[in-house]
Amino acid sequence: MKQAQTCAGSQPLCKILAVALVGLLYYITAEASLVVEPPKIVESPECRLRRQHIVCSCKAEPGFPDDFTLIYWLVNRTFIETAYPLGRVKEENEVNTVKDGKVLIQRDLTFRKLIKEDYKANYTCIVTSPAGMAKKTLKLKLKKAKRSSVKKRELTQHK
Repeated sequence: MKQAQTCAGSQPLCKILAVALVGLLYYITAEASLVVEPPKIVESPECRLRRQHIVCSCKAEPGFPDDFTLIYWLVNRTFIETAYPLGRVKEENEVNTVKDGKVLIQRDLTFRKLIKEDYKANYTCIVTSPAGMAKKTLKLKLKKAKRSSVKKRELTQHK
């Protein structure tokens, strides 16, 4: 009958293996306890006038490392580039910033010219990562001018 080999505390190789095993278990436990948050839109999308264009911004905390997080806009559940192939409305490049030690991602939607149909559409900002998804929708509205009965083309958002 064969005897099982055991590590006696005096053998150096067994000590090294034991320390390595404990370190590995600690590493696995530490990695498993890492809390990953789903993305969160930190400010409701807002629109403002910038250089003759209307710009709607969406800012979010990615929660997951921002390399694995996507932020994009849809119009009536359709990608912007599909709905506006000529570029009258387009998504700008994603911008990453740090505020109060937190990474923020932002993507702007730019209207080069507003037309009547734009006020009938729903614009949705979506942020998605392996940890989850967040979305906010806005609708552009015409605001009536106070001094006359003519509609003024000011932007307000319906949330």
